[in-house]
Amino acid sequence: MATTITDFSAKEPSLGYFYQIKYALLVLLSQSKELDNPKVRIENLDDIEIEDINTLQLLQTKLHIKNKANLTDASVDFWKTIRIWSEYINNGTIDLDSTIFNLITTEEIPNSSILHKFKKNITLDSEVTDVITVLDKIAIDSTNKTNEKAYLAYQNLSIENKKNLIKRIRILDNSIGITEIDDKIKRELIFSTYPNTIDAFLEILEGWWFRKSIDNLTSNIDFISSS
Repeated sequence: MATTITDFSAKEPSLGYFYQIKYALLVLLSQSKELDNPKVRIENLDDIEIEDINTLQLLQTKLHIKNKANLTDASVDFWKTIRIWSEYINNGTIDLDSTIFNLITTEEIPNSSILHKFKKNITLDSEVTDVITVLDKIAIDSTNKTNEKAYLAYQNLSIENKKNLIKRIRILDNSIGITEIDDKIKRELIFSTYPNTIDAFLEILEGWWFRKSIDNLTSNIDFISSS
């Protein structure tokens, strides 16, 4: 049978959901050594939420397969994410002082973009001011209707909340794609089984993980713990 390609394909969004669930497993495995018995929630406050006794991390995952482009200052992906985080801050849903905001994207940030500063921790007040100046100008001057609500949510932040948010945003660009994620998970499992059984072990683990993820998504369980 011939393959038909239409503009209505749901392949990329479907892969995005699989990517989100598999990335949640990777995050839990990689951070369980550093955090105090972290808990993972999927599609709760964000795509992925990881919480321990001291911190809450929110992660937005953006998988792009076709039409992959750069993540720029006015990117829809970036501003959609900013809208979510800003609204949580404005309505008091989260404690800003104990939250880290992560954007995981398969796109690339060009060196010319102000977003390039988010690839590392922003600590200097001068850098924070630079970022706010650029984002404020975009939010005020842009005529992009798609980002309009995001601009409003961001502009409703107090200047202190803007500063604290900027200091707590991390962007991981050029992130691994859906086909590379298994290799990263295997590296986290390298001491959990024998090398010649790691593929079978991952298959069993992923089956268990998907069942747990469904339980979390259907509210049968509140979270999945590292233990």
